[in-house]
Amino acid sequence: MDDLPNLQELKKEESIFDSLQKNALETIRELSGQLWTDHAPHDPGITTLDILNYALSELDYQMSFPLEQYLTGSDNRFNPEDYGLFRPERVSGMAPVTPKDYRDHFLDQLDNTDFLVNLSDIQIHPYRSNDQICHGWFDLFIELSSFISEDQHKQEEKKIKEKIKKLYHANRNLGEHLHAIHFVRRKPLLLIGNIDIDGSISPEKTLIAIYTEAIQLFAPGSHYTGSALPIYKLFKGIKQIQGVLSIHSLEFQGFEEGEYAYTLALSSPEQIKIRLYQNQQAVEINATKVLNRLHSRNNINHAIREQKKQAKSILMDSRHIHLNDYSVTNDFPICYKDSFTDSFKAYLSIFDHLFSEGHEEMNHLKDWMALNMGTTRFRFYGTKQRSAIGYVG
Repeated sequence: MDDLPNLQELKKEESIFDSLQKNALETIRELSGQLWTDHAPHDPGITTLDILNYALSELDYQMSFPLEQYLTGSDNRFNPEDYGLFRPERVSGMAPVTPKDYRDHFLDQLDNTDFLVNLSDIQIHPYRSNDQICHGWFDLFIELSSFISEDQHKQEEKKIKEKIKKLYHANRNLGEHLHAIHFVRRKPLLLIGNIDIDGSISPEKTLIAIYTEAIQLFAPGSHYTGSALPIYKLFKGIKQIQGVLSIHSLEFQGFEEGEYAYTLALSSPEQIKIRLYQNQQAVEINATKVLNRLHSRNNINHAIREQKKQAKSILMDSRHIHLNDYSVTNDFPICYKDSFTDSFKAYLSIFDHLFSEGHEEMNHLKDWMALNMGTTRFRFYGTKQRSAIGYVG
């Protein structure tokens, strides 16, 4: 029971209602003297005071949310830059290029070129000499796709190295230096196994799904020892694939002692070593077709484009707030309303009007703070004595 949520009662000194009420009563006593001495709750004046102070307390609560919630649309998405709320790096005229900026720029420039097809990952780290960081010097680590052959690997290394150097020197900060470009080579592993399928989908699709599941174990940055590779994860993932009935055997070949970065050997059709069986009969597989589909599906283009979209988008999850009008008049007990005079109704309508204007202004805050107004035109809310500027699309 201790972990159940509970409401904490505010102390009197923390309650804005109690604070307003206390200050208002002190002012009344000071101004009225002996003319108004009954300050009990049953007094009509005190009742009016209670309701007005409650309305102010409610307004204070409605105005206490984070700014972004008032600038959030009905889709609950908030983009700060739509309202001139720029990040520090956008505001500063002397924003240095960071390692992440270099990486994003390299990937952006290599996009839509032949280079990116065979690229798996790029990482930039400060250069270390005798375990000391050399500030301003960088080492670049590039990993190429496991789908290319050894000959292609050597050709791509030379082309990408030249391209990266040109991009770096065209954008580097003063005093910085690209120390070295390293090409990370992972040790290839063969995936070997015998799996029963039910034939509900084509065997090629089943095999593509199996290898896709296996590829996820070798994401950039993963390092395993021979005994530490989580083969159980692969078993579990393959069992969930449509069309798979049972797994007779499944193993990786090519492990060595020590900790290494591994990759799945998939540079030639001969490396497709998973055998599928249906009704105890071996199923014919077009290995070349499977390999081509795997290559296109796992092409770094897809991952990088998604990554770049996420990096460039600064949309934030937020909560849309719409303030509803609050009527002081409607808060009075019925027995009071029946005895309202016209002058008292007019007096209360002033407060209703003020609250309504305040809500109207806050509900249009996102409109008049927006930098891109388009065909928006000005609109004035309220009376000549008190106007609030807003926009109407």
